[in-house]
Amino acid sequence: MKNLSIIIGVVIAIVVGGLILWLVAGRTNNSPTASPTPGGTSSGTPSAPAAQEVKIKNSSFQPGTLTIKAGSRITFSNEDSTAHTVTATDKSFDSGNLKAGENFQKTFDTVGTFDYLCTLHPNMKGKIIVQ
Repeated sequence: MKNLSIIIGVVIAIVVGGLILWLVAGRTNNSPTASPTPGGTSSGTPSAPAAQEVKIKNSSFQPGTLTIKAGSRITFSNEDSTAHTVTATDKSFDSGNLKAGENFQKTFDTVGTFDYLCTLHPNMKGKIIVQ
């Protein structure tokens, strides 16, 4: 009887956990979405640029290249087990050392291409294209 209670508890935990993951995944979308009208919403009011995220995982920036609208803010999240930096190759921005679990935010107001890397691991490179 005790084993049956444990099995039922594990099954319930798996179902609830799966439901939570499904709900969270349905609300998270890092890809840009098209507006119903150019530069705005269906009411014609300009929409604020979407917040974007770059994850630092497995010693890489994910995605490696991200295209955004001017005025968008990107959160760089270190999900790796070691420290990393987010440093523009032209030195225009630098996160400093980001420990595991730390974030760095940068708003990109200027149109252009911004190459960056991790100064601790120079083989880690990324690119932000601002339109």
